[in-house]
Amino acid sequence: MSTMAVALQQQADYVQQSRAALLDAVTDGVVMVLPDEVATVLTINEQFTEMFGIAALEAQGLELRDLLERLRWPDDVRQNLAALWLALPTDAADKQRGEFPMTGPTGINKDIQWYSGPVYKDGYVIGRLFTFHDITPDRATERLRYELLSRISHELRTPLTSIR
Repeated sequence: MSTMAVALQQQADYVQQSRAALLDAVTDGVVMVLPDEVATVLTINEQFTEMFGIAALEAQGLELRDLLERLRWPDDVRQNLAALWLALPTDAADKQRGEFPMTGPTGINKDIQWYSGPVYKDGYVIGRLFTFHDITPDRATERLRYELLSRISHELRTPLTSIR
């Protein structure tokens, strides 16, 4: 009986470690909260830690409201997200998304896109997932494309006006 209990525990540990490794392999920051009244933080991944400068052990067990207070986000962003996220029950089927600017732990300005949706198991909501993606490079590419097109159109407009 003891040998079987040890084998089952080892298998459960392996599954838990595999899930943690999978979560850390994701390139976006991830936070999962439980569907309780205060939205208790169940886990965060390594990318979230790097993006926002908060340790996983520091975040686990916090209420979502307390996690938001510890993040180095502009006050207006923090208040808007708190109002939006905390108004929605964590067991709701609604999906949300948005963007916000921030200054990262290294002092570099970033644009962050976020998404929130429920996590299901056997048809029941077992939590809510928040993902965060750094879209700064995408925005820089869009700005460069816009500048290039405006310069090209300006440079072409001058000779066309002369020819006309």
